[in-house]
Amino acid sequence: MSRFELDTTNVIGTKKGKWTILEEARVSSGPGYKCRCDCGTERIIARSELFFRGNVQCMACYKKERRTKTKIVSRRSLWER
Repeated sequence: MSRFELDTTNVIGTKKGKWTILEEARVSSGPGYKCRCDCGTERIIARSELFFRGNVQCMACYKKERRTKTKIVSRRSLWER
C-alpha cells in the first residue's frame, strides 16, 4: 500500500477529532462517511476531508465556541476601560 492509499476496512466506529465514524456513505465527490459529532450532530463527510485535509468542523460546536470566546473578550474589554 502506498502512502496515499488509506486502509478503510477498520474505520467504522473509530474517532477522528470530534467525529465518530458510523458507516460508509457517498458524497458527490466520491466516497465518504456518515459521522456523529460529540455534540450529537450527524453529517456525511467526504473521505478526503476527514482523513487528508483534517479541517472538518461541526458548525454547531464552532458557533458555540465562538460565542464563548466573544463573551470572554467582551467582559475583558469592560474591565480594561
